[in-house]
Amino acid sequence: MDFSIDLEGIILQKAKQLGISINYTDVHELLRKYINIKTKLIDNNPRKVFYSSELQSKILNEPYFNVLKKIEKKFEEGDDINPYLSRQSLKPDSQDGLLNDWGIHHLHLSDTKRSPNDQFYSRSDYLLMVIVGNDFVCFLDVRPHSESNPNNPNYPLWVRNELLEIIQKNWEKLLEPYEYKGQKPLKKYTEEEHFELRDAGLIVDAVVGDKVYAPMGGGVSTARTGLSQTLYADRILNTICDAQIKIKNNPEEIKSRMKKSGILPSEKLEFILMDDPKHGLICVETNVNWGYPLNIKL
Repeated sequence: MDFSIDLEGIILQKAKQLGISINYTDVHELLRKYINIKTKLIDNNPRKVFYSSELQSKILNEPYFNVLKKIEKKFEEGDDINPYLSRQSLKPDSQDGLLNDWGIHHLHLSDTKRSPNDQFYSRSDYLLMVIVGNDFVCFLDVRPHSESNPNNPNYPLWVRNELLEIIQKNWEKLLEPYEYKGQKPLKKYTEEEHFELRDAGLIVDAVVGDKVYAPMGGGVSTARTGLSQTLYADRILNTICDAQIKIKNNPEEIKSRMKKSGILPSEKLEFILMDDPKHGLICVETNVNWGYPLNIKL
């Protein structure tokens, strides 16, 4: 019984289904990189679309209007949004600083592809900034892609304070869980300073007006990876390790649970870790095909 080996196999199979390979030295690194990919991707849940007043007021005659409306419809109907993401979204080692720091996705407003079989739409002149919830999506703003170019006077795009100001003005409740109540800003970094600190792997609190917020995306680690991804990987590994120890040290307790479920356990328990589409990771006793979930979905 080795749940970490089982988990390794589960992740590699999921990565294969996504058409990607992951280089790793241990299961923690493998898991963290897989979580990084899943964080960047958007699932196909139907979502109610909300526009910021800033975006709503300027879109009508813009060249990206028709693509924007297509994306809105896809969100509402639960269609696949991922082709509008960056090609970097499927690269395990590529970090999205804007997403890791502020929890904001960016979508390319393009409906053309380099080739019909291409997985992603082509890079576009405009990017749609969004916050994605389980059943809603907030369209914050559309920004020129050129603002990601260091030679552009509005660079750097990925730390534009206007994005946080739009969230606060239109959906302040989204920020409330991250607010440091009663704390006033001690220092507000310039956008250039924020970008440099983020790139160096330092957590920078967000200052909007007279309020201070922790990073909505969890922030970045000193390794310049998403901190929330690392912490989630830690929690998953701790959970499966605890489950394995409990089975090993308390077999009679596990057998008692099985009997209460109407299952006659074998003398020797043989458990493996499996992934179930509905329940996520589950511990399964292979002799009688009985198991229980760990409340973790990958």
